[in-house]
Amino acid sequence: GAAVMAARRGGRRFVTVGHSFGGALAVQAGVALGPMAAGVVTASTQTGGCEEADALTCPVLHLHGDEDRILPHMASEMVQMVSGGQLVILRGGGHTLAEVDEEVHAILGEWIPARFAEPAAGS
Repeated sequence: GAAVMAARRGGRRFVTVGHSFGGALAVQAGVALGPMAAGVVTASTQTGGCEEADALTCPVLHLHGDEDRILPHMASEMVQMVSGGQLVILRGGGHTLAEVDEEVHAILGEWIPARFAEPAAGS
């Protein structure tokens, strides 16, 4: 949806980001985008729907709070085992990561622009 609209306006590379159930959607979108995926970020992700994460060809970042009472951080650890990439366990973070929002913004404020600074896969 959004990537198609952006591509119509000249967008060629994308970073997908998803929280909780959306983590699986971010993984699936990253796989579908193939070489147009510059990166995938999951936040407090579930494992269901992430089974094809091994097909990602871009950098992956997983964020999860160590005090998540809805989905334990082991869920992100399992997805990381399939996808590779970096896992950041945020001390004091619950499921929404609201408790560590400044840290999340700082991490993403560096990580996402760095993906666009890298050459595209296959170029």
